[in-house]
Amino acid sequence: MTAVSPVTLRFVNGATGEPLPLHPRRLILAGYTGRDRASVQKHIDELTEQGVAPPEQVPALYTGEPGSIQIDGSLPAAAGWASGEVEFVLFVGEAGVFVGVGSDHTDRDLERTSVVASKRAFHKVVSRILWPVETLQAEWDELCLRSWVTHDSEEYLYQEGALATMMTPTDLLNLLPAEDRAAGLVLFSGTVPATAPAPAGGPCHFDGVLLAADGRVLAACGYDYVAR
Repeated sequence: MTAVSPVTLRFVNGATGEPLPLHPRRLILAGYTGRDRASVQKHIDELTEQGVAPPEQVPALYTGEPGSIQIDGSLPAAAGWASGEVEFVLFVGEAGVFVGVGSDHTDRDLERTSVVASKRAFHKVVSRILWPVETLQAEWDELCLRSWVTHDSEEYLYQEGALATMMTPTDLLNLLPAEDRAAGLVLFSGTVPATAPAPAGGPCHFDGVLLAADGRVLAACGYDYVAR
């Protein structure tokens, strides 16, 4: 995939506060990226029982459209029931690899017939703040992903998981051929477990964060959507 995003994405380097020029040219959405392969297989089996076809390979890699990346905002309703997925997101630039947070918003009804189509049904929302990966490397396994959903004016914790349970940035990038890891790559990490059911319908708001070990919010994304 070589098309550059037609939208100007104005990122900020979290370490310096300076503008960060990045130009997405490839979008890859990873899945089933937990370090505990037994737990990953259990999750695959659960999804299979719900009618979602198992991936052809594990971890799974799905190609998206780089032009579908946006910073915050809102997403329109799709044909079926939809929900978000908080993930850390790697951005490869000329100056190195950066990490932020995003949501792989997915059409859950369409997922039963085509995982690729279900992921391409929505734009992919990401944070404005991105950090050089090396600045977080020493505490990487202590970082945490969390998401909240607001529905009917009530906000509740939707997902939570430590990055220690997920593949590292290096291992994720090494899933791709060297030529695909060049500047312009945007790689979603796969998600963490849900702590509550996603809303079945109506207007909602999704917030996702990447947290430091001391609870500081390193990066955040948020958007409005319609569950069904």
